[in-house]
Amino acid sequence: MNAYRGCYQHVRTVSRERFREVIGRIAAPGTLYLMVVPNANEADPQVRAPGALYDYEVCLEFAPQWSLVHLREYRMEGGEHGGKRFRPLCWCALLRRKA
Repeated sequence: MNAYRGCYQHVRTVSRERFREVIGRIAAPGTLYLMVVPNANEADPQVRAPGALYDYEVCLEFAPQWSLVHLREYRMEGGEHGGKRFRPLCWCALLRRKA
């Protein structure tokens, strides 16, 4: 079984369809894809990352080739921005390539 990870929140703004086509072509059935992306539910607009997604976008944008195995909302260990500490809200999604 193969596993891939990526930075979907960035490539989806350029060519969402092309990205899904390529990853669908290289991923064999059963392949796992781990995606950690910014969460659009982040209340603070100064912390919300560009390309942030809602839970339904994570699920729907990979259908019908991928099934959702697990979706978890969490706060990353953050850094500093403008002299303030932050912990961005993210999604961790595990998807499996369908047969």
